[in-house]
Amino acid sequence: MTDTLTPTQTLLVWCLLAKQGVAKQADIMPVVKAADRKALEVLKFVTVATRSRSLWITLEDKGWGWANDHLRDPVPPAFRVLQDFLGRLHDNLENARTTLADFIGEASSPPLETRKDGPAKKSPKTVKNSNTARTSKTRSKAAKLEQLDVSEEIERAYLKVTKNVKGADAKLSAVRRHLSKLDRAAVDEAFATMAKTGGKARLMKVNDKRAVTKVDQDAAVVVAGETFHILWIMP
Repeated sequence: MTDTLTPTQTLLVWCLLAKQGVAKQADIMPVVKAADRKALEVLKFVTVATRSRSLWITLEDKGWGWANDHLRDPVPPAFRVLQDFLGRLHDNLENARTTLADFIGEASSPPLETRKDGPAKKSPKTVKNSNTARTSKTRSKAAKLEQLDVSEEIERAYLKVTKNVKGADAKLSAVRRHLSKLDRAAVDEAFATMAKTGGKARLMKVNDKRAVTKVDQDAAVVVAGETFHILWIMP
């Protein structure tokens, strides 16, 4: 099976993106056809789960990647205005050197699955053990501080590459050379946050694929199905 979608399947992808990539099926209009949803599942564009007795559809990385490259694909004729807007969006993203993931942003998580006999009750141990709660909060705070520290190290590395100039492009391969002492997974997580939040630090792609070397490929970051090779920090 190819990754070519029908107009109604394409429309379902845009409906999910309008809800930041995750939505309850009942909240999507027009009404989702089971055949379209299952076709996207087979392609691994989406996953479907039952939460709080409702079907939730989540657009996966492969779906995000497909969407970024198919903004001009046809949708049902009744939604021609949407297709025209998507064409404008495509041009804007290219001119701004940004990505669909930057534009859409990150969705909040759907609710946890509810048991058939009602919400799960807290066990006495969970209620009484305040030390456990404090430990959890401490770990969460430590994780946030660690992420902040990594982001600061990334900015320092960026400035080393650009000779203390912000607003300049820096290849991730060059930036990573100054981050070799840090855990790669932690650095990648910080890069992913930059790509999703669209703050002062952003990741960008190399439009000319011929200019991407093996070193650039090894240093790249993949977020929501898109591959990035350049770091840019706002002046």
